[in-house]
Amino acid sequence: MIDINASLGEWPFGALQYNTPPSLLNWLGAAGIQQACVAPLEALLYKDIQQANVRLHKALRPYRNRLLPFCAIDPSYPDWQTDLDQCRTQWHTAGVRLFPSYHSYQITDACCLELFEVLQDTDLPVQIAPVVSDPRMHHPRAAVPAANLENLPDVLRRFPRLRVALLNVRAENDPALKDSAFVRSCPNLFFDIAWVDGVGRVSELVERFGDEHILLGTNAPLMIPLSAIYKLREGDLSEAQRGRITRDNAIRFLGEHAFARANA
Repeated sequence: MIDINASLGEWPFGALQYNTPPSLLNWLGAAGIQQACVAPLEALLYKDIQQANVRLHKALRPYRNRLLPFCAIDPSYPDWQTDLDQCRTQWHTAGVRLFPSYHSYQITDACCLELFEVLQDTDLPVQIAPVVSDPRMHHPRAAVPAANLENLPDVLRRFPRLRVALLNVRAENDPALKDSAFVRSCPNLFFDIAWVDGVGRVSELVERFGDEHILLGTNAPLMIPLSAIYKLREGDLSEAQRGRITRDNAIRFLGEHAFARANA
């Protein structure tokens, strides 16, 4: 199984367990997860988030066959293009993770649209996290509202080859996914189940959107990996559907060539 939504590093609002490569792999492995996409938690509040990317890629050197790096990019920050180029050419990042709410931009801002164009041209997937954790885990002076992604369909129409995964969304009522017909018609749009709540909810999402858009995501180490696994077990899903959600869709999102390179 592939976890599309995990992180490493220091959480600014409290101590975390399982936030180093060995401890995270052991925790995920106990839940039956073999590989994970990881981004640096420090990027949330660093002014220059490339420092967080540097730390991530150094930490991952011995673990690149199991932990796939997703660099954090802030398109509102000057010279983000140089940061991305370093992540892409020197460290062979598997993709980009965005935190619009923490970095104070909208996905329709010119800087973000420029980034999307570069990612489409370079065939890099992008993850967008409108939230990262329950607001109650934040210090009250650092409360961060969820990013507004209701214009995502317009963005995807503009960049039809861009592969996008939404992380930590409540898919049943998220504005970006309200048009189920559009989601079904967009093969490059995915979302994870980390924040999906309710018994049997994954089965309901499969019925509404189709299983080809749903990804296994745990939001570890901020959340417990087994929570996502139980959501799949309680659903009325076939083995083929579970296989698509836990692995096949992740490979399509990452790109088969990139996935093969990571496993070489």
